[in-house]
Amino acid sequence: GDPCVLCPWHKHPISLASGKKYSQGVEFDNRGKVKRLKPWAPGKKPVQRCFPVLVDSSGSIFADLKNPQKNDLPCGSDKYAKDERAGSCFDKALEQKS
Repeated sequence: GDPCVLCPWHKHPISLASGKKYSQGVEFDNRGKVKRLKPWAPGKKPVQRCFPVLVDSSGSIFADLKNPQKNDLPCGSDKYAKDERAGSCFDKALEQKS
């Protein structure tokens, strides 16, 4: 499959290669329970910028933030890059994982 990370805010998988958000068509049954209809599929546009990464022999991960993958189009996440509220939500999500 396509390696993904989960958005800590929305819980959607996001492709590490393309930056596209995966979503799934759903329908509710008569009891209000979610019934999945379609497999997870990537969206049409990237929602997150992608960066080259290196994993060293100790397992540490380094991202080259100065050289994003070639994509001159705006991404959905661009508007949150300097948003303090978004940053605090991300921090809270990370704290919950600890």
